[in-house]
This record gives sequence, C-alpha cells and structure tokens, in this order.
Amino acid sequence: MPKPVYLSSFQLDYLRVQLQHVSGISISDARGCKSLVEYLEKTHKVFISESTLKRLFGLITSNKSASLYTLNLIAEVLGYKNWKKLIERIEHTSFEEINHVLLNHFVPNQGLVPTSFLNSPELKLNSWSEAYQLYIYSSNLILSQNWEAMHELFDCAVNSEDLQQFDYLIFAFQPFCLHAFRGDKALIDFLDSKLKTSEIAQIFILTGQVFDTKLTDYYGRWIDTLSQDIPEKLYPFIKLMQCQKQFMNKNTSAAQHTHTEVIKYSETKALHPILKGRVGAWSYILNQDEDYLNMALAMYSDELSQIEILQFASRLIWQYADAEKVFKQFDNLSHTESNLTNTFYQKGRLDCYKLAKAYNLKLQKSTHYKEVLKEVNPYYFHLSDLAWLQAQYQLLMD
Repeated sequence: MPKPVYLSSFQLDYLRVQLQHVSGISISDARGCKSLVEYLEKTHKVFISESTLKRLFGLITSNKSASLYTLNLIAEVLGYKNWKKLIERIEHTSFEEINHVLLNHFVPNQGLVPTSFLNSPELKLNSWSEAYQLYIYSSNLILSQNWEAMHELFDCAVNSEDLQQFDYLIFAFQPFCLHAFRGDKALIDFLDSKLKTSEIAQIFILTGQVFDTKLTDYYGRWIDTLSQDIPEKLYPFIKLMQCQKQFMNKNTSAAQHTHTEVIKYSETKALHPILKGRVGAWSYILNQDEDYLNMALAMYSDELSQIEILQFASRLIWQYADAEKVFKQFDNLSHTESNLTNTFYQKGRLDCYKLAKAYNLKLQKSTHYKEVLKEVNPYYFHLSDLAWLQAQYQLLMD
C-alpha cells in the first residue's frame, strides 16, 4: 500500500484557497465538502470522497495526510500535471520577493537592490503565511516611510468579493489602520490622498476597520474626503458615518436629515446586515424607534446576519444613547458556532456578539450572563471597537 503524503499547514492552506477559487465553494464545513465532491465529479470527472476532503482540511480528526493518488487528482484540477509540479509551484511563490524587500529594510547599507513587491497589478495572497508576510511588509513600509512602495501597493487591484482574499487582506492591512489610530499624521495624509482612487484604501482601511470614535478626528476627515463625491457602493456607509459624526458634534437636526437619506436609499437598494444594524441604532438614538431594527432582524433567517445586525445596533445604542437599554431581541437569537466561524473576521464578530448578549443578560439581572461570558475570547475582539469592548468585558468580569 502506498505511503500517505503528509502535508504542512501552508500546503493545506494553499490547496484550500486554490480549490475554493476554481470552484467558488467555501471549504469550511461538511456542506462545503459535499458541494465540492459534486463540483469535482460534474466539472472535472474526478471523484474524491467527502470523508477524504474532511480529513484533508481538518474538519474531522486527521493526521493531515492524503494518498499521492488523491493529491495528483487535485493537482490536475488546479491545472498542474501532477502533485510534484504543484509542489514546485507552492515552493516558489512570491513570498521570497517579500523577504528580499524586508531584508533590504533591515540592512539598508548592504547594497541590496529594492524589488517590486508584486509581479502583477493584482494583489492575491495564497495562504496565511503570505498574509503574515504582507502584514510585516506593510509595517516596514510605514516605519521606513516608503511612500513610493505604498503607492504601488495601494494601486493594486484586489478581489474583495472573494471571502478568503478578504480575510487575508483585512488582517494584512491592519498596520495601516493602527498607525493611523496612533496619530501618524504623514500616514493619515497619505491614506486620505488614496481614498478616492484605491479600492484597498476604501475596503480595507476605511470600511474594514471603522474607528468611529475618531469621527471628530482623522477618521471624520476621511469621511469628508469621500462625501464630496461618494462612490455608489459606499453611499450608505458614508452617509451613516456622517450621521454619527453630526450627532457627536451635537448637530441633531443634520443627523436626522442624513439618517432619513439612508432610510430612503434602503427602500430601493439592499444594505449589508451591518449597515442595517447601524440604521436601526440611529433610528432608536434619534427617534426612540425600534421598528427598523425589528424589521431588519425579521428579514433574515441566517444566524450570522441576525447577529451582525443586533451586535452593531446594541453596541451603538449602549455607547451613544442608553447604557442601560435592554434588548429583548437577544432572547430570540441563538448561535451555532460551527456555522459562524468560517473566517478570521467572522470569528471576531461572533465573540463581540457573545459579549453583547452577556451584557444584555446582566442588564436583565440574569446570572446566566456568566455562562455566556465564559465563551467569550477577548483576543478576537475587533480592533476598531477594542477599547469599548474590553471595558465592557472587564466590567462583566469584575
């Protein structure tokens, strides 16, 4: 019997991403594996069992190995002659070039010739290893104030609709968000200059990490930059941020007007659940009206959308209007963690929701909040609301 081939986490991550890319199927649960089996049979005339895929991608206990026969089939599906050729490709990805740039930063006097981070105008990461390297690369660009390389990076095209790419990039671009939050004026100005033209700046800096407490500072300036000529896909987000900024500046009448604009927009255009949560929050803060929130929750049957709506709405209301407000809507929601933790970003949302649920139970004077709190991992809290989330977590822990 042929010996199994043992795969590294990097190799498994690469295979998962590439299979997701060619099939359009998220390989994160048993349902995804079943769909992939059907896709491989129908599109490539290849049969790989569901149990094999589950073992390979760690959905059931396994030793992270597969037969060479299976790996050759996967390689052919991905466009390679065999597993050996695919391994050669994996071992020669672009991270060597990133390492060269990193080395040049740390030993600038060694005469190394700087190289371009990318060989193509599209930024595409193939694994968490590359996401970590881009994180380090981004940090070094900021520290060295390498504006030329930053312009190159932010001018790249990205596929933000690809959930895996979104997950990698939301992580890798965190240094830009954090250095701006710390008050790096030169970086803040650079990012402001890229907002109108760079999808990366819009998706992964402005909307990816929403530091709304800074709306009266640099973040509000960024919103003003885009409010002069709002891209269609960002219209409701920009308007909601304007509404919040106006409220924070005690201009309630302007906030009311802007909020009404978003309501009218939502009558003909679909909003993301998070934005629905924000609209619901401001409906209550400005008008003491919960109808929009209840309507938004009723529109969805999937747990993640409901959780996103209620978590964002409750947080904003507690933060800006009434810290003692009890939400009965929490009583109607449950969560199945295995269905909600497909990505790095979604994991953070789930733990923020658990904290909100625990806080609401405490307001209801239920001791059950302690059991929910035990499930919360504060290391998953979103960076943008981190100070408030940590404060609430500590309050419940005391």
